[in-house]
Order: sequence, then structure tokens, then C-alpha cells
Amino acid sequence: HPLLMLSPQSPAAESLATEAASRLRYAPPLQLGDPLRQMEPAMAAALTAALHDDTAPAPEPGLDGRDWADLESFVHGHRDYGNVLGAIWKLLHLCEVQDDQARALLEAKVFQHRDWSEVVASFKLQGRRQAQQALRTALQPLLSSQGAKSSMGGSAEMNQAGDVDGQEN
Repeated sequence: HPLLMLSPQSPAAESLATEAASRLRYAPPLQLGDPLRQMEPAMAAALTAALHDDTAPAPEPGLDGRDWADLESFVHGHRDYGNVLGAIWKLLHLCEVQDDQARALLEAKVFQHRDWSEVVASFKLQGRRQAQQALRTALQPLLSSQGAKSSMGGSAEMNQAGDVDGQEN
């Protein structure tokens, strides 16, 4: 498994490293069930223990600026599913998917953590690449209907009610 180490060399980099650590702290529960499922159990336990911090604040409900950026990047093909699973999971808890086929696909992969090969077979797709594209297509209307970050100049936050900047959509 790839390992990324941050060694901040400036106050701005220190701030970025702190934010990255905070976001990483809440990723393993989702990622261990999907992109990291092949990790040795002892390694997974060590990772979870190393990231556990009782003094760290819980993540805010809803989507923050980084989540929106991750979602936009994924939908446009610039990020892999495993790197944005947390943001997708949050979005799906805040929005209702109208299309039955899209809802079934998202349910199978995001909530049930079905293997890519199972998703491909179940939805009669031609491989993982096409399955990821189908996920991107399924998410696109949710981003559009929620006023995705890129169309709002990168400053909107979605609250619990699914509103952006407190205004109904």
C-alpha cells in the first residue's frame, strides 16, 4: 500500500498537514471496507490506532470545501473512487437519488461495498473503468442540483438540510 508522509516546512504547510491528518482520521472506517480491504488485519489495526485521537474534534456534518472539490474532481475523472469515498458517502446521506438505476448502483458500491467485479456483472458493465464512469454519471445530477462548489466560486457549504449557504435549492 502506498504511504504518504508530510513534513511541513512552513506555517501554511503545517496548516495543510493538520487538515490532511484530520480528514485522514475519519477515512479508514470507510476505506477499510473497500479500497483497503486487502490490507493485512494487523496493519489495518495499527493504522486505525495511530489515527485515533480522543482530543480531535469530530468532523462537521455535511460537505466542506474539500469534499466538494473531491466530488467535482471525481465526477470529471480526475480522481479515483477510493480517494473520494468519504465525500461520496456524505453526499449520499444528504441527497436523494431520483433515478432508480443510479440509486441501485450507488447503493451497491458505496453502501454495500460490493467488489468492482460484482458491480460490473450486476449492472452489465464492461469493466471497472466503465463502472467508475457510471458512478460519476450517477453523481453528476446530485452535484448539479446541490450547487456544486465549482459553480459557486468554491465557498459554499452544504448544511444538514441539504441547502447551500442556507438558501434552498
